[in-house]
Amino acid sequence: MEKTSTLNLRVNPELNANIVLLPKMPSDINASEMSAEQIHEKLERGYADYSNGNVYNADDVFEEFRRKHS
Repeated sequence: MEKTSTLNLRVNPELNANIVLLPKMPSDINASEMSAEQIHEKLERGYADYSNGNVYNADDVFEEFRRKHS
């Protein structure tokens, strides 16, 4: 069985809605076991990825997902 995760996101309306941030980190990170500083550091790294253009078009990501899982 595949691992699944639940994400709660807050989207800035000024960002392009066709962008999905995909940070390269393990899927088993538990924020409840992290300090505020550790969480802040991970968020900063994610924002740096976005700023450096390390993003994927949401339409492309969902199309590939549907292709692989249909």
